[in-house]
Amino acid sequence: MNIVLLAIGSIMIFLFNLYIHELGHLVCGFATGYKFHSFQAGFFMWIKEEDRIKFKLLKFFSMGECLMIPHENKEVFKFFWYNFGGSLFNLLSAIALLLIYKNSEGSILYENLLIVGIIAGIMFFITNSFPTPRGTNDGTNIYAALRSEEAKRGMHAFFYLPPTMAKNGKRFRDLPHEMFKVDEGIKLDNQFIIYLLLCEASRLRDMGEYNLAIEELNRLDFKNLPPSFKILVALEFLDYHIIHRPDFEKAKGIYEDKGMQLFLKNDLPSNTRILATYTYFVLGNVVEGRYLLEKAKKQLINFPDRGYRKMEIEYVERLEKLM
Repeated sequence: MNIVLLAIGSIMIFLFNLYIHELGHLVCGFATGYKFHSFQAGFFMWIKEEDRIKFKLLKFFSMGECLMIPHENKEVFKFFWYNFGGSLFNLLSAIALLLIYKNSEGSILYENLLIVGIIAGIMFFITNSFPTPRGTNDGTNIYAALRSEEAKRGMHAFFYLPPTMAKNGKRFRDLPHEMFKVDEGIKLDNQFIIYLLLCEASRLRDMGEYNLAIEELNRLDFKNLPPSFKILVALEFLDYHIIHRPDFEKAKGIYEDKGMQLFLKNDLPSNTRILATYTYFVLGNVVEGRYLLEKAKKQLINFPDRGYRKMEIEYVERLEKLM
């Protein structure tokens, strides 16, 4: 019985460390001038919409996420404590549990759970604080921004742009080239510089400059991209090889990748549009393709991200004319 309770308690301690980590980002973000955007824990979500914080129930179980918006001026962008805050809170929780353990006179189960909590807090601190090769943890983020102004600029865009575009309805073509410019010769060796280049490609695509967008993406070493970015790049090439420079064999190769199949199951309007495009043109299934396009249009009606919605409505309308 004690083993079962220990196992259940260990799972709860693991989740506690996930959420205390995100709470650390939240507290340190507020302390350094960030604005609240959203916080997820389990099936619960708090998000700021129309200048009000709203509570929502999630359809999935969230392992925890805290999103905050830095100051719009990247010159005064403070990144260290916001990134380090999660690890700091894990370390503080481990220290607190260690002090409790030293003075505890409870049962063996209680003391074992305290030990598990101490170890978990220390492990969370280590795995998130220390930079890793090709990693994407908080320590890697801090290291990248400290050694490169380009990476720091990319980190600011990474934190600032998505929630801001969702709120004010701006799309990529509304933003200046200088915001995303990555000069030739700069190493594309971390996720934030890569993010700038992806944004520039999105800006060019949003302007209708599809060939130039693909030229930007071709600067990347696709095989060594972080998995999340690799999928985004593959989606751009999939759309390009169906609509703008048709090569259905290449499109099939991209579409049949297991990672792509898994990603396209996410119920996003852009994914449904891509599925409609592939189904109609590559598979030749006219009825199913048009059905998926109508589904994408319905998904966009109340989609909360205003900038994304503007872009996708135009892309769907453009696709509808081609069908």
